[in-house]
Amino acid sequence: MMSFSQYCLVICATACLCLDTDALAQDGAEVLDNLKRYDSIYESGFTVSATRKNLEHLITGQAINVERRWRLAFEGDRCGYLRELIEYEKPKFREPQEGDRYGLLDGWMYTTLRRRQWGYWGSDASGMHCEDMSLKISPENEIVQIGTIYNSILFGPKDAGPNVAKRTVLWSLGRFFSQNIDEVTLVKPSTDGRLTVSALGSKGKGWPGRWELEIEPAAAWMVREARFYHDIRPDAINCEMKNSGTTWSDPYCIPQYAQFNYGSSIKGGRARAEEDLSELTFDSAIEQFDEKLYEAARQAVIEKRPPKLTITDFRMSPPLIFQPDELSGIASDIALENISANALSDEGFAGAKKVVARPTEIHDLNADSADTPRPDANSAVVSVNQPAIVSTVAQRPWYRLSLKWAVVVLILAGVTAGCACIFLFGSRRS
Repeated sequence: MMSFSQYCLVICATACLCLDTDALAQDGAEVLDNLKRYDSIYESGFTVSATRKNLEHLITGQAINVERRWRLAFEGDRCGYLRELIEYEKPKFREPQEGDRYGLLDGWMYTTLRRRQWGYWGSDASGMHCEDMSLKISPENEIVQIGTIYNSILFGPKDAGPNVAKRTVLWSLGRFFSQNIDEVTLVKPSTDGRLTVSALGSKGKGWPGRWELEIEPAAAWMVREARFYHDIRPDAINCEMKNSGTTWSDPYCIPQYAQFNYGSSIKGGRARAEEDLSELTFDSAIEQFDEKLYEAARQAVIEKRPPKLTITDFRMSPPLIFQPDELSGIASDIALENISANALSDEGFAGAKKVVARPTEIHDLNADSADTPRPDANSAVVSVNQPAIVSTVAQRPWYRLSLKWAVVVLILAGVTAGCACIFLFGSRRS
């Protein structure tokens, strides 16, 4: 028989367990509500500036330190940014090794480095415009810039697109994780006034997993640390962010410094692409939404067409790649008017890029799998068999001819029709 004291102990323990469970559920819901409420402040519009340092991998197999200046304007579904090169570690001449993707031309080594990049998200489309410096390096490490490569990549307004660049800034600010959380499963207070939170959610569409967060309620519910674990590899960090410092600017509260790796852990993780491992130092002033910056980003991505621009349009299936100046405007009409009805998801975009072969590779900036190595997303692949960068040939359906050949075919068709008429008319008279 159970004694009276033992019976009371069991009842009390059961009651405490039930109370803890109810409190946990309530705390989890409150945590998610607070994250969403403070994220809504930033949804109403803001502009942030930062300096970003990262280790960038070149096609030559080297990794160099690069520093860029960022400015990003965000408001709901509208976002535009500009990042420009400030300083970079000078690449050294390197003899090609077996398995390298480059060679030498006249004894010089060739590579590219991103000088400027615009990003744009709007109701009409999303995408980015890139300007890359084409460099050649002598055995004596003399560096000569031989030209500029222009690339624009277009997506639908809701496509995955180049989301990594946007998330690098927004997540490093400790914001907008609530958009990727479905349910908070555990909340633990720590001695420093922060909350340790476990939550089910995703890193992007089609990438379910678990988030481990450290939140500071006193800093407007800023996420100070975030780690994502993909369901496929639940023990491996697939994405990690840490920030420090606090700056208040009216209703906005941001960190002063952040470390971010989109594809792995910060320490000991591998940087699979330029977008992955980085350090950001934020300016203290947070401004209102910069309409001029947003409009400049839209024009750079959608409207402006510098000479020898290569456009990759993922709004079509299969994606279309062309140079408007070489196609006399025809390709521009094809790419900008025939929008695919099916917006690409994160994984759909990764598969679509395999459809079109091209000498200038455009890499998936939103590939979330830690198991899939990505080449450098910052640099175009340079053909070393030519003294200058090779132009991309337009990829069109087999039945669609270029303007030049279309004219030739029309002339031949007219001559053939004329000859046929003369022959038939002559036969009837005879």
